[in-house]
Amino acid sequence: MLLPTAPGIFEFPLMKHKHLNLDFERLGQLWQQYYDTGWGHELHGSQTNMSRVIPVKKAIPFILNILPFEQASHYINAAEYISIADCPCRLSQKKCHNPIEVCLGFGRTAQFLTERKMARLITKEEAFKILKQAEEAGLVHCTSNTLDRLEYICNCCPCCCGILGAATRLKGTASKPVSNFYSTIYAESCNGCRICEDRCPVEAITVNDTAIVDTNLCLGCGLCASACPTEAITLRRKADSTEPPKKFRDLYLQVAKEKGRLNAFLANATLLRRYLGIFRIVEIALRVAQHIKLSGQPSPLSKF
Repeated sequence: MLLPTAPGIFEFPLMKHKHLNLDFERLGQLWQQYYDTGWGHELHGSQTNMSRVIPVKKAIPFILNILPFEQASHYINAAEYISIADCPCRLSQKKCHNPIEVCLGFGRTAQFLTERKMARLITKEEAFKILKQAEEAGLVHCTSNTLDRLEYICNCCPCCCGILGAATRLKGTASKPVSNFYSTIYAESCNGCRICEDRCPVEAITVNDTAIVDTNLCLGCGLCASACPTEAITLRRKADSTEPPKKFRDLYLQVAKEKGRLNAFLANATLLRRYLGIFRIVEIALRVAQHIKLSGQPSPLSKF
């Protein structure tokens, strides 16, 4: 199986850390060096980000029309399989004490991870509890920037996470993960307690007498609103709200086009399909040979 750098080559050894004897501290240092010196900007190098933020539902007023793709509950309720795994970013960086076992996988991804001892299957009820735990800890719900199907929901911190790093640690990236919302303050209800200022993962809120939101920095995660003791903060829908690309293929095509690499992407995809076709033929031939061997019949395959 061919894997992308992320999600894939970066995450999988770390998610299997309980079963591997590796120098994970050194591995984490190398990945951080790679991220800081080019990979991070490549990961966030298109106007369409590979990831998006799912806002905390509690932060969205009932009067707003919330679309299915803007709700984590939509994907949890629709999933046949759900898994939970340790966060590879926090395992790698160890810069905070936030909860570790908070990375949700869905469908085929959940099966893939559990079969390889990188995760364990959980119920929908457990998944909702993990989302609640993540929200209380001040972690941002991040996922793939796709519409139809999600492979994962990461619950991200600003200090370790590669997804949120575009908004918190890297400078000059082409995009960052956001939602279709932004925070707004009702000044007459704000008591200046600074809880929102402490909760904001990207320092988009400052408090003097009352809180003020920098909407250019705001991710629309809703962590400020969900913890406001006076309910002085709510999320509003952006005027330029967008719908994510429908499928992963659509997302990759859009990103490749924005990076000026569409022709190369299509050429590589064609070549990959040819190789996969050859691998499939070999796999079938080997299965036939194994079946014949077990049945005691002479093999039709050459011995040479």
